[in-house]
Amino acid sequence: MVVETMVPRTRRTILVGAFGGVAAWAASAAGRPQPALGHDPDDVLLGGTSTATSTTRIENTENS
Repeated sequence: MVVETMVPRTRRTILVGAFGGVAAWAASAAGRPQPALGHDPDDVLLGGTSTATSTTRIENTENS
């Protein structure tokens, strides 16, 4: 059985480890694509703001 002894870590080692963690987090955030809105520009987007010069009407012709 191997007994491991604790080796004291220097301040520089701890700072380099913290910097590496922050760099990895930033790289993962930078590599993430932004969500795309794949819709017809004439569609009504819920929660969005639409500007029109006439009344918009939504009608369901399939279900009563």
